Amino acid sequence: MKYPSLSTALCLWGLSACFSLQYGPGQGEPAAPAQTPALETQATETTPHPTPQVQAQAVEEQRETPLRCFFEGQRFLDEDALLDALEFELEAWQEGNSIDVVADDCAYQLTQHYRALGFGSAAAFAEPGQDAAGSLITFAIQEGPQTLVSDFDVPGWAPSQGVSIDKLKALYSTAKQAPLVQRHLLGLSRKVRNFYRSLGFLDATAEVATIEPLPDQSTEFERFVRIMVPLQPGAQYMLAGVHHDLATELADRIGMRDAIDSAQSTLNAPFLPSQVPKWVRAADSTLTGAGYLDANIQASVIKDEGEAEVTVNLHIQPGQQVLLGSIVYPTGLQVRQSFLDRQVGLRPGKPLSAKIMDDALANLYRTGLFRTVHMQVRGSGPERDLVIELEEWPTRETFIEPGYGSFERARLRVGWRHHNVLGVGRSLRIEGVLAENASRALLGWSDPWTLGSDWVLDLNADVAQRKLPAFTRYSSAAGVFASRSLGDYNRWTVHTGARFEEIRLNDVRVTHLMGTEIEDDLSITTLETGLAYDNRNHPLLPSDGQKAHLTVQQTLDVSGSANAFAKVLGGWSYYIPLSESRVLSLGARGIAVFPNGGAPHPLGLRLFSGGNNSVRSFKESELGPLDGDGTPLGGEASSTFSIELNQQLGASSFQAAAFVDVGNVVPTARDLFEFDDLETALGVGLRYLLPIGPMRLDWAHNPNAGEFQNDWVLHFSVGVAF
Repeated sequence: MKYPSLSTALCLWGLSACFSLQYGPGQGEPAAPAQTPALETQATETTPHPTPQVQAQAVEEQRETPLRCFFEGQRFLDEDALLDALEFELEAWQEGNSIDVVADDCAYQLTQHYRALGFGSAAAFAEPGQDAAGSLITFAIQEGPQTLVSDFDVPGWAPSQGVSIDKLKALYSTAKQAPLVQRHLLGLSRKVRNFYRSLGFLDATAEVATIEPLPDQSTEFERFVRIMVPLQPGAQYMLAGVHHDLATELADRIGMRDAIDSAQSTLNAPFLPSQVPKWVRAADSTLTGAGYLDANIQASVIKDEGEAEVTVNLHIQPGQQVLLGSIVYPTGLQVRQSFLDRQVGLRPGKPLSAKIMDDALANLYRTGLFRTVHMQVRGSGPERDLVIELEEWPTRETFIEPGYGSFERARLRVGWRHHNVLGVGRSLRIEGVLAENASRALLGWSDPWTLGSDWVLDLNADVAQRKLPAFTRYSSAAGVFASRSLGDYNRWTVHTGARFEEIRLNDVRVTHLMGTEIEDDLSITTLETGLAYDNRNHPLLPSDGQKAHLTVQQTLDVSGSANAFAKVLGGWSYYIPLSESRVLSLGARGIAVFPNGGAPHPLGLRLFSGGNNSVRSFKESELGPLDGDGTPLGGEASSTFSIELNQQLGASSFQAAAFVDVGNVVPTARDLFEFDDLETALGVGLRYLLPIGPMRLDWAHNPNAGEFQNDWVLHFSVGVAF
């Protein structure tokens, strides 16, 4: 709202005088009367209005000239705080508003800002001007004393049913000494009254809040007062019962009594008005769940003032039970209707309830085949049709993704996926990765229906080649796994399965491995079970939440296989938002292998660490024990601990990072918790946020680099580090 300069000065002077009369006399120094600038009237010659072009040029020049502000008379707030309070009003200058309008708005805003801080007689005046440097506004500020609430009293209250004076005071402010703001007082008595009524004191009344000066605590610059809200709480009403008038036969059939009892407070306990909507919702949910979609429920509260009791009556008009006539699907869908019928789970002639429709909606979305799902009941009478509108996602996907990684070097990833094979929601994927140091081809089949709607069956086969510092590893494998999501929001996932793998080593650069021969060919069959938890706010760009996993593997001692062993893998990551632009990440990962009979683990199955997702001061798989030539030997256990701080760089998609990694690889699992031979990475990084995860450039320094180790390592990768 815009105010002319004269009216602003007069209004502020009037408000100041009114406030001073109410709280000022006899309580300290009176506030100085507001000074209204003198008005000058001067006859001027009539001049033509500037053309639109001239006006536009003047506005443009004004926007390019910064508007300077000078303040006089302030004591409580410094210049930065005053400018922050005027941020919105000063933006109007850049938008082309005249300096007179901006000055007027700023004076009004400053006055209101001071009064919100308890300066009831504060007034601010603005004088626009011009000098050789450009436009400016000079502010004259009369703060006056600040009025603070140092005591709060509610005569008539009693410490019962969890009521305390602190809870009542919090209805005004939780601060120990809160500023006295007139508008906050206006609804205070209503808040106190409603607070008591919400606890069952249905006849509670509260008088208008009054203010009592405390001269013995006041000073020249601060005035202290006590707020008093006289209260008449009356009796606290107890709940005598919740009743309904639904026909007994129908109520028994749909379980109405149980539904109301499950939402009901304990009888003969204080009546809480907030419970009434819960009883209405419980009754409505029970009726709609049984197919009474047109049910109408009204609640009435009956007070017995003599007994101080309350009875709640639910007046129910159930309407007629709605049965499903037919299901109408869109035409031209790629999904088979028989598949849709199984997901919807509704049959003609059955009661059509809100819960059944919600379950059907969730099942259709869970398939992952539909962008949008809408359901609508059409018609009237006892039988109605269910119209389902579906918009499908594209089901076929071909991709070609060139890339580069610090270990893999130049990389090309290609693939094809079909997410709705034969129109029944099963997925087939074929993909391959070709790189200088690692290649892989994968064939996968995902079936969420064969094992039931709660389990997903995955079949996969792959061949891979990977060049490690100690050898080149070739493998071919096939596996079958089943997984299921558990708990609210599917945060828990359990999986189990089996995998067979053939491994062949070439170009072995390890000449001797203590206690075991170096095997060129290995065959292993592994049974695996795991549990994972994930409540991160984003799977690829997390900034809050945590994830954890624990997996146990056991190989079978079958003919032609390596010596049987057990393996335990665990990890935990925690993302803590320190501000909107800053995230602290913590991580811990560990793997331990336990060979049967204590036999040494074969070279091709040993654990290696280091790289862009481990201790980043080491290149891929170069951390751990070395032979005499500096070739990594691997081990039977490894651990990594990381902490990383990411800072958003302004409004861009870039982030700066600082991190510390600590980890090791040890010869046997029993050495893991001795934390020997720990290696460290101290580093900084740069991230660029992409939809597929952050693109990372990490520079890591090894402060204790030994022989065969690098002082620093540079990594380039995509995705979070842990």
